[in-house]
Amino acid sequence: MIARSNRYERWDGSQEPFGRDAEDLFDRLAEDLFQGGDFDYALHRLMSRGWRDRQGRRLPGFEEMLERLRQKRLQQLKRYNLNDVFSNIRERLNDILRRERQGINERLDQAPESARRVLQRIVKKKLEELDRLPDDVGGTIRQLNDYEFMDEGAAQAFQQLMEELKQQVSQTYFKNMTRTMQQLQPEHLGEIKEMLRALNQMLRDRLEGRAPQFEQFMQRFGHFFGPNPPKTLDELVQQLERQMAQMESLMQSLSPEMRQQMQDLLASTLNDPELQEQMAELAAQLELLSPRSGLGSRYAFYGAESLPLQEALGLMERLQGIEDLEAALREGYQGRQLTGKEGLRAARPARDGTHAPRNAPDRPEGTPRPLHPTETRPLWRPPDKRSGPGLGAVR
Repeated sequence: MIARSNRYERWDGSQEPFGRDAEDLFDRLAEDLFQGGDFDYALHRLMSRGWRDRQGRRLPGFEEMLERLRQKRLQQLKRYNLNDVFSNIRERLNDILRRERQGINERLDQAPESARRVLQRIVKKKLEELDRLPDDVGGTIRQLNDYEFMDEGAAQAFQQLMEELKQQVSQTYFKNMTRTMQQLQPEHLGEIKEMLRALNQMLRDRLEGRAPQFEQFMQRFGHFFGPNPPKTLDELVQQLERQMAQMESLMQSLSPEMRQQMQDLLASTLNDPELQEQMAELAAQLELLSPRSGLGSRYAFYGAESLPLQEALGLMERLQGIEDLEAALREGYQGRQLTGKEGLRAARPARDGTHAPRNAPDRPEGTPRPLHPTETRPLWRPPDKRSGPGLGAVR
């Protein structure tokens, strides 16, 4: 890359610090001023409607940018549906079950006559177990977790599927963290749960008005958060909230039946009760700290193209990016000054799905919304420990 040089000189009155387009800008402001408006009204009108520069280029205002974002969101909703997010998982499970049944029959055919009678009783029991498997994906996986495969190839295929699902789920929740967090390997689970307990305690301190020990937390567990760890607790909360909101939005957008299947799938994938409890508490506290009414949003899809689970989660991320940009633009439209990051993101609305910070206009950054007794429930709990809808509950 060629370095660009800059030349500085003493001000003599001939320079144009704002460029030639500034004359057009002030001409447009002057039109409204001459028609009886004040300067604030003229500036607000210009920012909302936009203008054209001398080269004829259209510089969009807030209204046009908001309409672009609305159209981009509608394009996604009209194109996709969430009717079959488990299709690829179901296909792989069916293939695993076919391999297991085939392997069972081959074992029986190859058995010597002396062992055939005993093996027949085992085979009958195994086939009855497979016949009793539920139809839904989450229930099938939950029961296969406790099933002892007879075919080695089927067992390996199931373990590989579980590892992939575990990575998909953990990468959704811990996207910007290290590979240790994303893989959730058994040898690291103890330290991960210890970190989650400390994180939940720190968030509980924030909610109850005590001073969170953020520096001590990062000294102990900072290696979990990658090469660019958060510098403040507010930054950490925003990062975790944004990641958990993907799954929350997906859960809210599913039908009640599929939401139940997704909850069962999560419980089967995170097959550790203590880990599930810590994750549920983390989600509940993040919602209480969020300036929004909830972590995610419900989207009404009515398109013809079905998405598998991983792509559906990616779509949730894009839609949340659009929603965050809309919120930032509306706050700027209402007169709140955009931050540097918000201004840069609003300048390229809906082009790359970049997220904007989720700051509500009526509450300072990092200030939790008031607690309410009914809001202290976990957002998501294992199926055997919840009395109603969990993380994906439609509000």
